[in-house]
Amino acid sequence: MNAIIQRAAALQQEASSDKASGTTLDQIQQAASELGISPEMVARAADEISSSPPDVGLSRFGSPTAAVYSRSAEGVLQEHELPGLLKEIRRLTGRVGYPRSMGDSFEWQSNQPDGLHISLTPRNGKTLIDVRASFGNWVGACIGLSVFCSLAIGLPSIGELGLDIGGALTVGLLLASAMANRSIFSRISRAKQKTALDLAVELGKYIEQETQVARQTATVESTSTTKIHQTLIG
Repeated sequence: MNAIIQRAAALQQEASSDKASGTTLDQIQQAASELGISPEMVARAADEISSSPPDVGLSRFGSPTAAVYSRSAEGVLQEHELPGLLKEIRRLTGRVGYPRSMGDSFEWQSNQPDGLHISLTPRNGKTLIDVRASFGNWVGACIGLSVFCSLAIGLPSIGELGLDIGGALTVGLLLASAMANRSIFSRISRAKQKTALDLAVELGKYIEQETQVARQTATVESTSTTKIHQTLIG
């Protein structure tokens, strides 16, 4: 269903003589309601998609060297709640990074074993979560390992089997290791992308849970204060 709708929308845009005119959010919500999708979910999806950066490039092995995920969470953490957020980030990532504040935004960055950057920005009562993972350094590690192993095995064979046979064996080992490393890096890339996505999701859940607890606590305190005030007056 998703593929059909997306392709139909693309064909509609191609057939339109006015390329600047697009479908409004209200029109999308109206069409989605006929499929049983609530307007609130459409608005949330539009907010997440509009805040997502463009796609990242591919490595020589054909897999992405970076992952970028953005999502929004209901609620905004207060300044005194940031230490708890920092503790949660370290628990989720297993890393010790470097936090800093940039205006209203909170940022956290770690460079080992690869790049990981998190930013949280308040917007209209929501928090925009941006997770960026960069793991292109694993490409160099895979290439270096393959070249080292191939030469370690191939070069001695040249002395024993001669240049023709030993050289052919060395080249064959280089090609075979390159194919193997392509598969290895592809798995690393998928794992890193999933980790970044899971991190964005879990941070969203944490923020929504903490803000909900803060609201409930504020409500209880307000109710208790009102009762005490009424008791004193009575």
